[in-house]
Amino acid sequence: MKQNYQNDEFLAKRQERQRKLKKRRLKVFFTLFILLLLFVGVILSLTVLFPINKITAKGSKIYTQAEIIASCGIETGDNLFTVSKKEALDLLKKRLPFIETVEFERSLPDTLNLKVTDAKEYACYIVGDKYYTVSKDGWTLNSYTEKPQNVILIVTDKVKCKVGNAIQFENDNSHSEVQNLIELLSKYDIDVDNVDITDSVNLKAKIEGRFIVNFGTQVDLEQKIKHLDSMIKEIDQNDTGKINLSMWNSQNTQGTFVQTDIK
Repeated sequence: MKQNYQNDEFLAKRQERQRKLKKRRLKVFFTLFILLLLFVGVILSLTVLFPINKITAKGSKIYTQAEIIASCGIETGDNLFTVSKKEALDLLKKRLPFIETVEFERSLPDTLNLKVTDAKEYACYIVGDKYYTVSKDGWTLNSYTEKPQNVILIVTDKVKCKVGNAIQFENDNSHSEVQNLIELLSKYDIDVDNVDITDSVNLKAKIEGRFIVNFGTQVDLEQKIKHLDSMIKEIDQNDTGKINLSMWNSQNTQGTFVQTDIK
């Protein structure tokens, strides 16, 4: 009798283990099945489903919607979710240089909206007999036979410009040095007319339409500009001339001003 009871208990435990094992197997099966369905859904959505049937563009005051759509490299029939924003922007900037950024707005099931922003002419370089305007991030926007207005002229003989491409310097640090100088001058509300970086140890700038400043090197540049700001405030507003800060350092906090006509 006792033996039968033990056998029944053993069988019951065995059946319970089998039920649990079967239940686990079913859970694993259904989990894998759902994952498979999701995988197939993703594959379909990236291949067969969501083809683009309509493309729109907005945001530019320079280029038309048709020009942007024709230049972005995206066509109807492309997948709504696999088109590359980076590739589209690269093509747009080369073909339409004044395009600075692009964002994708997807409207299901089949519409891609391109939202672009225009670059602004920030500075210009003289290369040969042309003036090339560039954006703040150093992208070449346009070329002119005369200096365009309302941009900072940057003088250097070590730069190459091609519309629709980034400016190229012989010295990789030149662009950041120019940016740093202009931004520091702007920080102290000093208007910049032009910057001369022909000699990297003899940086010069024409400011406020009436001063030519020699900064020397980039060392202590912000302190030099801060000192320049205080000097300008002490100079008669009708005076023009040259300011020399090339020897300025933490031990020699002096600058010189020579009154003279400047062009």
